[in-house]
Amino acid sequence: MKSGIYLIVNLDNGKSYVGQSITVASRMRGHLGLLRRGVHENKHLQSAFNKYGEEMFFPCVAEFCERAMLTEREAYWMEQLGRHRIYNLAPAGGSNVGMRMSEDTKKKI
Repeated sequence: MKSGIYLIVNLDNGKSYVGQSITVASRMRGHLGLLRRGVHENKHLQSAFNKYGEEMFFPCVAEFCERAMLTEREAYWMEQLGRHRIYNLAPAGGSNVGMRMSEDTKKKI
C-alpha cells in the first residue's frame, strides 16, 4: 500500500485531475469506475470523459510520498499545472474553503 499523488490526464487537451490517496492504485481505479458509470462527483471531469472517451484518459502516479505530505504535495502539483490545466474544482485536500457557491447551492444548503 503506497500513498502519493496521482493524475488522470486527458491526452487530447493536456488537462489533468490531481488527487491524493494513501492507496494510490486503488483510488485511481475507483475514479475510473465512477467515470465509466457516469457518476463521478467532478462534473467537469465526467463531461470531458464522456466527450473524449476513456481511451483519451491516462491515469498515472505523479509521485509517492509520506501520508503527512499528501495535501502539501497535491497542492504543489495543482499549482505546477495551473488552474487552467486541471479539472479539480476544490483546492488541495478536498476542502471547499474559499470556493464560491452558486445561488442554487446556497439555497439547497
